Amino acid sequence: MSQCIGKVIAIGETRTGESQRGKWASQQWVVEEQSQQYPEVWVLETFGQDNIDKFDVHVGDVVSV
Repeated sequence: MSQCIGKVIAIGETRTGESQRGKWASQQWVVEEQSQQYPEVWVLETFGQDNIDKFDVHVGDVVSV
């Protein structure tokens, strides 16, 4: 599996809900590849409030995915 570096260009609202297994949270964020002539754009999703808090992604951050 390869690793790519990109810049966070958008972050969605945190969505929350409750299922039979308990409460859940998810957040989508958009990353644009930085090092290519024709950059790719990815939509990624973080699931779980603990992970959302742990990664604490902001627009403008450069991330490795």
